[in-house]
Amino acid sequence: MPYLSNKRLLAEMSIALVMAIVATLTLEHSQIDLMVADWFYLGMGHWMVAKQAFLPDLLLYSGLKKLLMAMLIYLLVATICRAYHEKKGNAITAKWLVPVTKFRVRELAYLVLTLILVPTVVASLKAYTHVVCPVHLTIFDGTLPYLPMLDSMRNTIPDKCFPAAHASSGFALFAFAFAPSLRRRRGAIIIVVMALGWAMGCYKMIIGDHFLSHTVVSMMLAWAMSAGLAWVFFKKGDNSRKKNQPQTEITATKMDSNNAIKVMLSHMLDESFKTNEAVNAIVMKLMIIMAANKYCTMFFIVLGCSPILSL
Repeated sequence: MPYLSNKRLLAEMSIALVMAIVATLTLEHSQIDLMVADWFYLGMGHWMVAKQAFLPDLLLYSGLKKLLMAMLIYLLVATICRAYHEKKGNAITAKWLVPVTKFRVRELAYLVLTLILVPTVVASLKAYTHVVCPVHLTIFDGTLPYLPMLDSMRNTIPDKCFPAAHASSGFALFAFAFAPSLRRRRGAIIIVVMALGWAMGCYKMIIGDHFLSHTVVSMMLAWAMSAGLAWVFFKKGDNSRKKNQPQTEITATKMDSNNAIKVMLSHMLDESFKTNEAVNAIVMKLMIIMAANKYCTMFFIVLGCSPILSL
């Protein structure tokens, strides 16, 4: 099954991590965070959207969280059922499993683990960064001072707002872009996940809960973890294809060579077997063919193994 190479997955993971670090340093120290947050602040402690507003909360926060949780539970149960049926050798007939029939059990396990780990890791980081939410800052009529992240960590400010955990739940869906069964739809999946994640992130920004950098870093961390876990889950299959390729070439070469020997030997026996000279000629030609076949086989063995030797 063609898929992203191991080097590509590791490269995407590394680039995403570097971009997360760059975003943390540049957006915070360039005051871009404060500038963007000021766009959404109306003054007197009011933000563009009130945190208590029912419809935005339902569509972009509480309702969406429940929907994502329901999807995670469904994938978890489906993974367990698929693994059980495959182990028993039973055919899958349940209609509720139809949406995941195209996925292998390994892919389902990868999706479940990624959807769990991404929000968990991001939420855990919040406990160590102690970055203050915009709504709590004195410059936005709150009670806490604005401090860079390192200063917030040293002073153990009580707030825990970096990175954006809510948006990370949406960005965790990047995992679907790394599933081999969906490789042809990778571009569309990335676009949809970006739209969903940024909708969730922007909602938290316009109610004063997060800065721009919080959402950017969450997106990069989600991409890095999705790529890293994909490398862990799918690298074995990727390597096995490379190892099987030379064996296939060697087998095909041997079959072609053996068929050529049989055809040539049969033809010579029909035409020249009656005389000693013909017998001698057959022996000589047969030895030449066998020698050629030996070196041809060795040549294709080396040729077939070259992808492995170049790793």
